[in-house]
Amino acid sequence: MVAQKPCLRKFDIQVKLCHYFLQHQSPFSVRKERGRMPTEIRYSRGTSQYPEDLPIFFPAGSKEGLFGVADGVSGLWFGQPPLFGGKTGGQIASSALVAACAAERSAETAILEANRRLRTNARKTGLNLLWSETLPAAAFTLADIKDQTLWQAGDCMAVWETVRGSVSFTPNPMLAYERWVLGLRDELVAKDGDRKRAMQKFFGETLVQTRRQCVNTSDALGYAVLNGQPQFLEHVRRYLLPSIENLRRILLFTDGLVTVEDTARPDFGEWILDLYDHGGFEAILARTREEKSLVAAKSHELHAETTLVVWEPEV
Repeated sequence: MVAQKPCLRKFDIQVKLCHYFLQHQSPFSVRKERGRMPTEIRYSRGTSQYPEDLPIFFPAGSKEGLFGVADGVSGLWFGQPPLFGGKTGGQIASSALVAACAAERSAETAILEANRRLRTNARKTGLNLLWSETLPAAAFTLADIKDQTLWQAGDCMAVWETVRGSVSFTPNPMLAYERWVLGLRDELVAKDGDRKRAMQKFFGETLVQTRRQCVNTSDALGYAVLNGQPQFLEHVRRYLLPSIENLRRILLFTDGLVTVEDTARPDFGEWILDLYDHGGFEAILARTREEKSLVAAKSHELHAETTLVVWEPEV
């Protein structure tokens, strides 16, 4: 344990730097030469009032090959979110995963530990673990290239390419759910002449019911999020990655980088890589925000925050 402390101190500094950029609405950008750390980390706060994304990465020499993205999800709120010690539930959850990754030896044990921490936090703050709509939570994709595994919860996604040019991607586990609830939202707004009142009902009633029905359940529209519920690990998705010798690159990102309907494309992986190769993070984000602007009147948030982590092996 003593030998790990210097690495953890360095990592704590990195996390604080990430939080600094998030709090000051600055674009967070890191690039480095190829190796076992990410080659690029990008962040945009968008119009998000409370930044809850975090990149997951470590200094060279400590946990090389373990990296990802976390997207915090707060309990349902309309107006001002509940705060716990000055932090939103989403900030607590994404930070819990980052801290667990720093302390544990593998992605799987880190995920288990983060879930345990959130369960303990829920009990201490008097939250009911059966009411998923109230729990601090996080979506994530977490890659462990040494173990050739990738873990996914919620609507964070990953795209990877082999040295032979084969492209794969994780489907969006929330696609059907998101289409369903957006349809319910539009129905409410159409029936009620007062949009604000309709959105209050959407957040206060509709989403309460749909989250309890679908979060960490086997429902046809169910999906996993890290939130302290004991059954979470039964629903998280796990994928096999190519060996490091056969992996050309991998992109991991939170949901704000693309639209919901983008994730339904059968050629999603090739499409993302083409955009990235012809303009990088900015090209993908600019297209998404142009699309979002066309439907701004329907959304409670114009431009979601987003984080991208790109990794390429040594050549």
